[in-house]
Amino acid sequence: MKFLEFSSDSPLYEETMELRFRTFFKSFGLPKSITPDELEPVSLHLMLLNKSELLAYGRLSPLGKGDFRISQIIVPKVHRRNGYASVLLSELMDRAKSLGAISVQLNAQVSVQKLYENCGFVATEEPYIVKLTGVEHVKMVANSLAKVKCGR
Repeated sequence: MKFLEFSSDSPLYEETMELRFRTFFKSFGLPKSITPDELEPVSLHLMLLNKSELLAYGRLSPLGKGDFRISQIIVPKVHRRNGYASVLLSELMDRAKSLGAISVQLNAQVSVQKLYENCGFVATEEPYIVKLTGVEHVKMVANSLAKVKCGR
């Protein structure tokens, strides 16, 4: 397995935008135009690959003053429940630390909240429903980055 980092000007970016659309929005009848957001150009995009096969994808975005956000974590259905999300999450956390992160936040689907708890994240609010999709999420944060380890 290997990691491949890229930015929004890479040809891989379009591939992952399509994957994000299919995973998060298509089944709700939403347009493709909803997929990108304002964090795209400043984000680090990371793939976990086995040779050329995508095992997991995620994004790390600086929010300012040492705060970062992990988002868009995707593991293709055929590769789920093999620990790839944890491996990717651990690498994203390591990269956040190397960039000077003080805290890292994310908005987890409640259905996979336990994955993030196992990696040192704690819920900071009650779950909420995303208006566009109706999917329940919870805001989580990892403040003690030295203690965050998962998937390795």
